[in-house]
Amino acid sequence: MPEFAGFNDSLWSNTATKAPEYRRINSAVHYDVVVIGAGFTGLSAALALVKQGGSVAIVDMHEPGWGASGRNGGQVIPGLKWDPEELTQKLGAEAGYKVFEFAKTSSDKTFQIIEENNLDCGLTKTGWLQPIHNEAAVKGSRNRARQWRERGIDVKQLSQAETAHMVGSDYYQGALLFPNGGSLQPLSYARELARVIIEKGGHVYKDAQVTKLEKRGDQWQVMTQNGQLSATKVLVATNGYSGNIIKGLNKSIVDLTSFIVASKPLPADIRNTIFPGGQACADTRRILTYMRLDQEGRLLLGGRGSYSDPISASSFKDVESKLLAIFPQLKGIEWEYRWFGRFAVTTDFLPHIHEPELGLVCMLGYSGRGVAMASAMGEPLAQYLVTGDSSCLPLAITPLKPIPFYRMRRLGIVSVTNWYRLLDIWS
Repeated sequence: MPEFAGFNDSLWSNTATKAPEYRRINSAVHYDVVVIGAGFTGLSAALALVKQGGSVAIVDMHEPGWGASGRNGGQVIPGLKWDPEELTQKLGAEAGYKVFEFAKTSSDKTFQIIEENNLDCGLTKTGWLQPIHNEAAVKGSRNRARQWRERGIDVKQLSQAETAHMVGSDYYQGALLFPNGGSLQPLSYARELARVIIEKGGHVYKDAQVTKLEKRGDQWQVMTQNGQLSATKVLVATNGYSGNIIKGLNKSIVDLTSFIVASKPLPADIRNTIFPGGQACADTRRILTYMRLDQEGRLLLGGRGSYSDPISASSFKDVESKLLAIFPQLKGIEWEYRWFGRFAVTTDFLPHIHEPELGLVCMLGYSGRGVAMASAMGEPLAQYLVTGDSSCLPLAITPLKPIPFYRMRRLGIVSVTNWYRLLDIWS
């Protein structure tokens, strides 16, 4: 895969806390659980498992945080794409309620993990903004705020003037302020999770791409390009970077590309007017734009890029032009970093749990809400791996089904993206 502005030389890789010492596989070792994929899902589950006293290994084809977990915007967003009433319609009253109650506090669970383990990852707990992109979206936002308030979260509806002050731009028609959101340095967070796992006796392996997964008797054999491990149970948490070690897994999601740019640190007089309250935000568009300041005053803005990986700085021109449309006062801004990453989207915009064989669990597909939700899922996934009782899971285990006509997904993505962009103009 091309590494232009990907993991290496991103803002996060250049400012993250130092990585702990990772292992390399050089002999066959048996574990209670082997976790494949050292992103937030795998790391949070491994942490919960080692705290329960089990023997745990986590393997990654590169290193913890190399995938979307170390490349995303670092926004800790409560909830999922769907509002509570939509979840009830889709899943039924009981299941919809269970999913929302878990998802609405996923950010709080993330904060708890960070604070209980004293993780150095630039955490802020200043709330999360959802700016409203046009007048047609105002009514839907009022409805969203009502539903969340009825379910115990005091989401505030902000006027256009209040939004202009909190964002530093009069580009939006208003905003919702979710009090239980925040932001962090995502690669630091991944590395710090790995550090605590190691300190508590877990084993973290880097450069361990899994080439084959095979059941022999009652044990799983996890074969990598550098050696082999065995386990009683396996958790696969590879998300948007899923390969073909499990038949159909990578074809059960669509891997989309997010492009991010970061400015040089802004001058103090401008910096103090943009997100003065320290909130991160993502707007109400279907093809959304997300923004925040980092701790050194760089302005980050990200959004959907082309399906193909970028090949030069010009690949980021659409994202950069969007930033200047929102913040015209930054004309002439100097860009310090450009990078990208892939995230996994499911057809129903819900995370999926699969168990294609007994003792083999897969978790993926956060559709852009992975920082909080993946972190929060670690504990229930660990409980399920230990006990086998699925009632601890907030989501039902579903069959693994490849998306129909998967080979045509690129054409479909382009068509849907263009259609969504038209809808964003009118609604």
